[in-house]
Amino acid sequence: MKLLKFELKKVWRSKKILFLFLFTLIFVSGLFFRNFLMQEEIKERKLHQASPLTKEVHEISSEYTKKLLDNPENPTFQAINDNLIEMQTKLQDWTNAINYEDWVSVPLFELQFLESIQNHQILGGEFKALQGLELEKAIEKNKILVQYKLPYEDDQYSLSTPNFIKLVTTTFMSLLGIVFIIFIIGDLFNEDIEGQTIRTIYTQPIKKWQILLSKYITMLITSVIAVFFIFIISFLCTLLVNGQGGSFQYPQLIEYGNLHELGYTYISTGEYLLQWCILFLCVVSFSFAIVILVSVILSNRIGALITSVLFILSGVFITNHFDVLQNHLNPFYYYNLQEWIERPNELSQLKNVWILFLYSVLIFFVCLFLQKRTALLDKQSVNKRPFRKGNTIHSAKGFKAIFLFEFRKHIRQGYIKPMIFVITIFIIVAYIFISLEVAERKEEMISSTKTSIEFTEDELIPTLYENRLEEYAETIRILESKKTLTEDEKLELQMAKDLSAGIEKQLEIEKTLLQQKKDMLQAYEEEDWRTYYDYWIYQNKLWKGEIKLQDNIYVKNLSFFTYAASIEEKEILKRKGLEPVLPSETLYSIYDDAYETHPLKRLERINESRKIDNTGLFYVYTFISTFVYFVPIFLLLFLFGTGFSKEKGKKRPLHFLYTQPLSKGRIYTAKFIVSSVLSISFFLGIIFFMTIIGTIGNRFGDWEFPILHYDAEVDVESASYSGTATSEGGFHFINMGDYLVENVLLIITGLIFLIAFALFLSNFVNNYVNLIVLTTGISIAGYFVSTMDKFSHFTHLLPFTYLNSGKIINGEIATVLNNNAIGLSSGVIVLLFSTLILYLIGVFIFKKQTHNKGLLRNRQKGIVAVE
Repeated sequence: MKLLKFELKKVWRSKKILFLFLFTLIFVSGLFFRNFLMQEEIKERKLHQASPLTKEVHEISSEYTKKLLDNPENPTFQAINDNLIEMQTKLQDWTNAINYEDWVSVPLFELQFLESIQNHQILGGEFKALQGLELEKAIEKNKILVQYKLPYEDDQYSLSTPNFIKLVTTTFMSLLGIVFIIFIIGDLFNEDIEGQTIRTIYTQPIKKWQILLSKYITMLITSVIAVFFIFIISFLCTLLVNGQGGSFQYPQLIEYGNLHELGYTYISTGEYLLQWCILFLCVVSFSFAIVILVSVILSNRIGALITSVLFILSGVFITNHFDVLQNHLNPFYYYNLQEWIERPNELSQLKNVWILFLYSVLIFFVCLFLQKRTALLDKQSVNKRPFRKGNTIHSAKGFKAIFLFEFRKHIRQGYIKPMIFVITIFIIVAYIFISLEVAERKEEMISSTKTSIEFTEDELIPTLYENRLEEYAETIRILESKKTLTEDEKLELQMAKDLSAGIEKQLEIEKTLLQQKKDMLQAYEEEDWRTYYDYWIYQNKLWKGEIKLQDNIYVKNLSFFTYAASIEEKEILKRKGLEPVLPSETLYSIYDDAYETHPLKRLERINESRKIDNTGLFYVYTFISTFVYFVPIFLLLFLFGTGFSKEKGKKRPLHFLYTQPLSKGRIYTAKFIVSSVLSISFFLGIIFFMTIIGTIGNRFGDWEFPILHYDAEVDVESASYSGTATSEGGFHFINMGDYLVENVLLIITGLIFLIAFALFLSNFVNNYVNLIVLTTGISIAGYFVSTMDKFSHFTHLLPFTYLNSGKIINGEIATVLNNNAIGLSSGVIVLLFSTLILYLIGVFIFKKQTHNKGLLRNRQKGIVAVE
């Protein structure tokens, strides 16, 4: 107990608790501020979700009005038409409540409207925009809202206490939050090793297992405190600033089961938050066990933290790519918290979290065994000459000396070689997984196409068409053989002939589509890419409605933008004769978000449409387009962006630099340039190595492979616009090679900015872990704030906007904010100018600071570091 109290005091006095509080306060306040500014968008979002329903109601009403005029005595048509009149009334009530922002009445009117849709389907009508399980879910949710007299709340921009806490919880208490907490408090063991205080602790009558256990429990207690901060700050923001209490009875959708058997239920927000907190703390406990294990093996604090994070991320990555690993015995399966809570295989799945504690106990015993061999992989020699071949540098070349000093300091601290090894292994393993997925996709495409062909030939055509044609032919033969027919028989004969003619037309269509599918498959196997692309161009035109077939039954529910872009992409591929990259069906565009509002299903749609290949260029493209490049950027920032914070510890090596015949400006400049050069070299090395691996594994790739580029509305409306315009927006295509070069250039510029920013902050922050987390947190918050609609007019002047290079180079951010000034050239200029400003201010502050004050103050208090 005393040792635990000692560890907790160390955490408290290191100000990590204060840092957690401040970061949580900034994060939650920023999210609340965003939601507060976006309240006006809630009405537009809800009306946008209702627009497909409104459109179909009007289309169906017009259709049945004509049918009723042609056949006024038909009781079915009459009943459907009466229901449609009621449906239009309920729809009007619903949309009026939304327009007037009467959120209390919205659930009741929406429920009545949805029930009228259900009645329409019961009467025999069809409503394509909402049907089946989706309709049932919507009705059930509104019934709960009406039952508890709860108002409608937007999932993303709610200001009520329960739903805002849920938003903060799902955003912060996630895999990203776990990584953040590891970097904040995961260095407790290595901190003692680096500061040599572990030697003092070992002299005490304390067992080694107690030391490990106390640090583990301290990490868990700190995590619980972080969760408490999240809840209390979220609660205070909503209650004090906005005053919307809300209700923890607000329903949250849970979909359970698998592809063969799906079900759903609703749980209260209170129960949802309880389950999330339990799962989060269990996953965090396992994560800390991993961190302690790595810390026992590696004494270097940076190496231990980065290795731990890479190990966890690799485990999650591998688990997500292999279905066989997605079971409750795999601890990394629990890291996808939202999927685990909202889409479990079974409702009682949470009971399996005990497996995480079992793994933690096993890891703890391994740590005990290895503790006697601390720093097994950290045997760096400290007896190295400071200069090359032992020669000193002339004082006139002091500027060169400080550069060499900074460079060798990074090299000899011992974390660069292990990181190169880890990143190399990660790149190779990731390429192997991508190659396996590419092979699996090809095999699955061929297999599913063959299955579809066989089903159409053996079951669909004989059962649905040929057998029915025989039945109608027999009916026609029998009726035509009679000499006289009654009125009913004449009507039956005419209907049989009409239906037979319609089925014959549909049969011809199915046979044509079947033959096209056969030709496509043969073309793919024979590498006849022109024929292959012709098939998908035809299919996209069919889904778009550009090609009219009987009853338009082939139209899919995606945006016209997506179909137009998919068609043009395949026309470019066909014209250039480039090898296809699966999947070939359709692209994914930002305009499809309106057709799929559920975030998890939207993510599934994005993953299903994402193209993956194992060529050199496409490997790099996957690395950038999936935003995986943020991981090495963060690691490089952690390795080389710590500024002077690492030199302000107990031994204060910064004081040694002050004894040298060097100005503070040169020290600051050398730190900035060496950190920037090393970071850029590492990043370019990663890109080069990925390209080489892909080229060796397959081939270099197609430089001219088309990449979708969104065009802002102001560009589309200009007279000189040369791209393709649709009802949703405009686009054109750029070469993959150009896309990658521009991305790399913008990422490097952003990396230099982040190094300058971290170096600037290191003037004020002494702990380098806190420095990197603060730099990362401010950068993320700055990006989200700068890309808000409220600031769209001057977003192009803010450096944080350009940190997401992928969405800059493809024009997505410029299109969403309708600001065509956002682009590569403006990004490079703004980032470099911001870097220069931060550098100049940082040098000025560094020159004015007197670091000895802190040491003198500590000595006056009697707190003198043991050298």
